[in-house]
Amino acid sequence: MTVKRFVALLALVGALIVAGASPAFAHATLLTTEPQPGGRFESSPPAVSLRFDEPVEVTLGGIRLFDGNSNRIDIGAPHHPQGSGNQVQSSLPKLDDGTYVVTWRVTSADSHPIQGAFTFQVGTGGAVKNANALAQRLLASQGGSTTVGVVYAVDRVALFAALALFIGGVVFMALVFPAGRESRRGRRLVWWGWAGCLVATLVGIALEGVYAAALPLSKVFETSLWSDVAGTRFGHVTLIRVALLLVAYPLVRMLLPRAQGVPRRLPVWWFAVTGVVLTAIAFTPGLAGHAGTGEYTGFAIPADALHVLAMACWLGGLVLLLAVVLVRTDPEELRDGINRFSAIGLGSVVVLVLTGAFQAWRQVGSWDALRNTDYGKLLIVKLVIFSALIVAASFSREIVNRRFRWYPDDDDEADLEPVREPAVPVPVGGPPGPAVPSGSSDALYHAAPGDRSSGNGGGPPDEWDDWEEDDDETEVRRLRKSAVVEIVIALAVLAVTALLVNAAPARSVQTQPVSMTLKSPKVWMDVVVAPGVAGGNDMHFTALPVGDTVVNIEDMTVQLTRPGSDFPPLDVPLRKFGPGHYIAPLYNIPYPGKWRMTIRATLSATDQEVLTGTFSLR
Repeated sequence: MTVKRFVALLALVGALIVAGASPAFAHATLLTTEPQPGGRFESSPPAVSLRFDEPVEVTLGGIRLFDGNSNRIDIGAPHHPQGSGNQVQSSLPKLDDGTYVVTWRVTSADSHPIQGAFTFQVGTGGAVKNANALAQRLLASQGGSTTVGVVYAVDRVALFAALALFIGGVVFMALVFPAGRESRRGRRLVWWGWAGCLVATLVGIALEGVYAAALPLSKVFETSLWSDVAGTRFGHVTLIRVALLLVAYPLVRMLLPRAQGVPRRLPVWWFAVTGVVLTAIAFTPGLAGHAGTGEYTGFAIPADALHVLAMACWLGGLVLLLAVVLVRTDPEELRDGINRFSAIGLGSVVVLVLTGAFQAWRQVGSWDALRNTDYGKLLIVKLVIFSALIVAASFSREIVNRRFRWYPDDDDEADLEPVREPAVPVPVGGPPGPAVPSGSSDALYHAAPGDRSSGNGGGPPDEWDDWEEDDDETEVRRLRKSAVVEIVIALAVLAVTALLVNAAPARSVQTQPVSMTLKSPKVWMDVVVAPGVAGGNDMHFTALPVGDTVVNIEDMTVQLTRPGSDFPPLDVPLRKFGPGHYIAPLYNIPYPGKWRMTIRATLSATDQEVLTGTFSLR
């Protein structure tokens, strides 16, 4: 592969990062808010409360309140009421009549920020037209920086590549090809991997602050943000990774000493301790990312660690193979290193496929989500590129099997050599011709060179040895080119992986609360069913006026039925939470699928409105 093509492929990797590195939102899911979005209240609500489907952090975010003229109003500091990580609350001052906009931004458990905005009305005066447009404008003014997103994505790619080079390099030097410990180039690559992990981790802490707080890149050096990040889940995990890398330093120094000459034999305890440290480092990306949230985290976190280890052993080992083994000329050294790495590479591919399939199923959940979400589309791109990587690896493995595979070592047949096709004496001036039947003067050689009948001491002509050496050199060159192609394609896989880390999982995007507005001539009813799955759901009903007057709901009933089913109707018990606002906390809706909701709202002794609508639960 030419340098120009190599640079072009690296440019493609960079383009993938830039194209998809915009700030990501909607990892955790907002279930309910108080006050209700679009609600109108006779008096000022006491607080703004947000409830999510998983714990969130407010250290780098917050809740802001604006009036109808976009003026910010001071409110209480956001906190978790009763220590509930799923809820965030800020107290409100006494509000005058008018329209108000709430914007909020928190950090989900997978370290990514989420944000949103909604409006509500106090009293009948001071209403603002196009209040939703005002809310979106205020929210956009607090959005994250695309530059920060791009730099952060590059840092993640650098971290993944450094993890591969460091972990894979240590495994390669200790288990696959210990003779490589004498290689200055090999030692340098492993130390680059270690330093890259440390630097990318520290840079990631600084970038997480401006990323989560939606600040420009120029604020990246503010130490107050660093301390805020250190108090988050992401900060805890990354600081643990820093500590593990520092623990790994003396272990790697034992593996790769500075002194020239043959390195000392490693003690048994070194392998045990180093294995634990490297495995712990492999756990850190999942603990701070998607693997640590959602369903089946007890399986997802170990699966993610195995995925990282397999990726590192394959990609990092491939780089060391190219730099340390494929530059050698001794056929036995080549065969030993290539065969050991080939076995580890095959095992790594199997682990990558199995763990990747599990994580894809967990994060996507359905064919529809795979086709119709950003996460699903990125996953398809990754699968296509990974398939190309498998094809490239198959070419490398074909070369290994054809030319460098280990031969059986049988004591009874120690002098026998494998039959190479074609394996006849080589005429002067050309490669061997086709095999001929036994008994001919050109019969196949099956015995060792010393037993063969020819003019050079029983072996084949000198031209045969020259042809074998030339053929080995040709195959090594092919293997080098194939390894370079694998590495470049693997970099593209890492780039898409960095974008997947930044994208909202498809399952979380599609698992949103049911939100609908039922309408009648005299009242509209905003309905939220959260989390929108079969089982316990919080149901909120907020009356929205048709006009400028606050709707007075004297009484209300809600009934659920299953269309086309003999299942008996369900009467939902309601609790009045405020004027025109009713709730049914954790009401059990037993089955997924389509349901019909019928609301009967009593406005006065002689006036009742009936509202109907259908919704689906997952």
